[in-house]
Parts: sequence; C-alpha cells; structure tokens
Amino acid sequence: MTSPATPAVPLPYGMKGIAIRGGLVVGLSQAVRICTQVVSMVVLSRLLVPGDFGLIAALAPVISFIAMVQGLGLQQAIIRQHDLPAEQLTRIFWLTLTASLVCAGLVVAASPAVAAFYRDQRLLWLTVVAAVPLVLTSLASLPAALLSRELRFATIALIDGSCAVVGVLVAVIAALLGAGYWSLLAATFAGSTLSLLASWVASGWLPGPPSLRLPDRALLGFGANLSGFTLVNFFSRNLDNVLIGRVWGAIDLGYYDRAYTLMLYPLQAIIGPVSGVMVPLLSRIEADKPQLRSVYLRTIGQIVLLTVPGMAALASASDEVIGLLFGPHWQPVAPIFGWLGWAGLLQPLGSSTGWLYISQGKMRAMFYYGLFGAFTIIGSFFAGLPWGAVGVAAGYTISEYLIRLPAMYWVIGKIGPVTTWDMVLLQAPLLAAATFTKLIHDLLLRNALGLQGVLLIATTILLAYTLAATGQALFPTGRARLAESLDLLAQLAKLRR
Repeated sequence: MTSPATPAVPLPYGMKGIAIRGGLVVGLSQAVRICTQVVSMVVLSRLLVPGDFGLIAALAPVISFIAMVQGLGLQQAIIRQHDLPAEQLTRIFWLTLTASLVCAGLVVAASPAVAAFYRDQRLLWLTVVAAVPLVLTSLASLPAALLSRELRFATIALIDGSCAVVGVLVAVIAALLGAGYWSLLAATFAGSTLSLLASWVASGWLPGPPSLRLPDRALLGFGANLSGFTLVNFFSRNLDNVLIGRVWGAIDLGYYDRAYTLMLYPLQAIIGPVSGVMVPLLSRIEADKPQLRSVYLRTIGQIVLLTVPGMAALASASDEVIGLLFGPHWQPVAPIFGWLGWAGLLQPLGSSTGWLYISQGKMRAMFYYGLFGAFTIIGSFFAGLPWGAVGVAAGYTISEYLIRLPAMYWVIGKIGPVTTWDMVLLQAPLLAAATFTKLIHDLLLRNALGLQGVLLIATTILLAYTLAATGQALFPTGRARLAESLDLLAQLAKLRR
C-alpha cells in the first residue's frame, strides 16, 4: 500500500526563501540553546541537590497555569491575522496587561496555600517572587507576536538564543554563590527581563492610550478556544508533578523533573521555535490545502527524522546517559527516563499537529481533542502513582501508545488536509527502527559485546540513525525525505556562503 504522493507545490513567491532562511536562523539559535541547556543541566545538577529541582518543579504547575490563563490565547490570534488595525492591538495589549496583573496578584495571594499543600514553607516566598516574571512575560507577548507575524525570524532567534545564554549564566553564577534553589528562579527572571526589553526595542510598536473596550468577538472566540485547549492540556501535563510532590516528596519529584526535562529537549529545542516559523507561514497559505499539506509534511518529516532516532538512542542507553550527564548520585533518574524517553519519540509529531489546528482556525476541534487527551493522561497518572515516579512515567508512556496515538491519527485525518495514512507513514518506520535499536543495545552491544560508558552511548546513537535511514529507504516517501534532507543541507550551505 502506498501513500498519495506529497505534491511538490512551490511556496508562494518569496516564501520558500523565507522558510529556508527562517529554518536556518532558528536552527542556529537552537544550537545555542541546546548547548546552553546541556551545560546548565550538567553543571547545575552538580551544584544543586535533587530537592532544589523538586521545589521549582512543585511550583511550576502554579506558575504555568497563571502564565497560560493571562495570555487569553490572543498572541496566536495576532500572528494568524495580518490586517489587525492599531486600535485592536491596543485593546489586546491593555486587556492582557490587566489580566497579567490580576493573575500575579492571585499568585501572591495563593502562596500560603501552595506552601501548605506541599508542607514546605520555603515555597511561600518562592511563589511570591515567581509572580514577577509573569508580568514581564505578558508585557513582551504582543511585540513578540508582531515580530512573528512579520516573519522576522532572525530577530526572534537572536532574542531567544540570548535569553537562553543569559538565563544559564545567571543560574550558574547564583548557584556558585550558594543561592541554592533561588538560582533556578533567578534564571527565569533574567531571561524574562531580557526578552521584554529586546522585544519592545525590536518591534518598535507602542500602544495607544488605555481603552475599556474589548477586542472584537472573533478574536476573543479564537483566543477562548485556544485557551480552553491550553487549560485542559495544562492540567494533564502538570498533574504528575503535583501528585508526585504531594505523595512522594521533593526528592522523588526532583528525579522525575530531571527525566522529564531531558525527554522534552527535542520539543523545547526544535518544535517550539519552529512553531514560531510554521504557524505564520501555514496561515499565509491556509486557503491552498494541497500547498499546506505539502509544506507541513515536508517540514515535520525532516524534524522527526532528526529527533526520533536520537531520542531512541538516549532512551535505550538511559543508565549510561544519566550517569554521564548527572553523575552516579542521580541514578534513580535512569528508569524514569527509560520510560519517558519512549513517550518522547511521539512528542515532535504530536506537538506539531497544533500547526494544523491553529493555521486553519480549527480551534474547536483542537479543544475537544485536548479534553480527550487530558482525561486519558490524568487517568494514567493515577494508575501509575502507587509505584512512584517510575510508575507515573510508565503509565503515561503506555497510554500514549495505546490510546492517544491512534486517536491523534484519526482526528488529524478528519480535519485534513493531512491524512491518517500520511501520519502513519511519517512515524511507523521510525518507531520500528527505535524498537530494533533498543533490542540490539540490550542484547548485543551491552550484554554480548560488553560496551560501556561513552563508547556504548556513541555506538547506540550511530546504530539508531543507521536503522532509521534504512527504514526510510524502504518506502518511496521515505526515500524522497532522505533526498530532501540532502537537498536542504545543500541549500543551507549556499545560504551561508
């Protein structure tokens, strides 16, 4: 059985160059981010103790919830609509600023309850101080959205990379000075401040006088559906931290946080920033469905080919990877990451489906699927909780493959123009290659050949990418994807010259 060929429709005039250049600058920015994050993870794991990370992880659900609510979903509405009048932008700015100030006040008011819930008074002042970056982030959201709408990807990448470097430097310096868990919050504060200043200077936009009038109903409706999806997604993605912190304590939560952070690297380092390129680009060509399908499949095809084999190798060699990155006293992280790493294989493709929902305005479908996903994720957390952090990770991963992956294929096929079979062909060969990577690692490389340490990790990585390329070569769409990878590398080399 073969998939319908992805039409090689050229992008609109000038868009192909924008897409390639956007991908290049985002790639360079993310190379900087990945390097700084790896340095941060390795260095801070040696300067701080698991309980320090556990405290910040316990606070994260509260802060993430408020940050999600205060934006009202209007940033993506600005990116999607290219002809918003200045009056509407001003209304959006003052509305979101008001919401952020109210939310920051709620965080401060809730600080005693947060400390009481986790039975740790250190969280009282941590929660109070964490309210400040919320307001800073809200102030930066509208100029950042304007930069994205104008396709100023080089500027966005420069700001993003600079904030990452500054945040890591501040955290490491603070940790060396003995700040402990406060050093992790200091990194957030530094990054938010730099992002605020840089976004306003780069955009050159200034709001009009405060207005009591609300933005148009269509904008509010778009934002409400997006906020609804984000809300239910928030509960499902953060309840694990709350449950582990409440039942098993800060130390176990610190182990879980390290594993979860490592699992999310492909998502944070690639999908998140690339979303800033793809959502405005796909919104521009939304009316041309074959074009939209082609651009989406070609882009996400390259991303999963880059990320999935690497994550498969790390998950297969989890004991060696954790020992190398964090040191022997973090070894309880290994079995947790061993499970979460397999869920990480699905994250790049699953998260990219948001591009299709948002660019086509399918916000109601996105919200309903979010509800389904939230209920199944929450159920998996409760099912695994009696077995601690490892049980929560296992329950989440198993439910990803048995429940949410088939549902995602079906829903995406319904909203179009990408088909269910498109999604299967993107993912199935890579998942098969990942399975063989795990088997060969366990049975041959580690047990039969006795490889250890860095040599075992490097060999597993090489094996994972070799098997992935072999799997792609078995199908016409896969061979086309490999050829496009080589062509893309050649085009990027020309752009550098």
